[in-house]
Amino acid sequence: MARNRTFDAVASQHAQRRDARTTHGSDEPLSLVADAWETPSRVLEMEEIVSAVREAMLDEDRYLVDQRMIGREWPDLALEFNTTAEAMRKRVMRCIDKAAVNLGLVEDLA
Repeated sequence: MARNRTFDAVASQHAQRRDARTTHGSDEPLSLVADAWETPSRVLEMEEIVSAVREAMLDEDRYLVDQRMIGREWPDLALEFNTTAEAMRKRVMRCIDKAAVNLGLVEDLA
């Protein structure tokens, strides 16, 4: 649900021509301006969170996430595990959500 809200907010920004990737008239692209949110301590904190979520996963689920990160498609993974692509996608999303809830990073949506 939280993921969908984020996607909706981004879509709204694009639809209303408030695309965060543009500078609205400035000659310098926004991508060259330092992001105030990306401080070294926050980057390290995010790396620690990702590491903790990965450690909370089962080995097989961690393997699936790693395979997706290197670019493998859902249908390829589904063939390997003898299931459907949709089942693989849902499994990975549920596994990530469960790890985040178990670590107290998000509230249980159930």
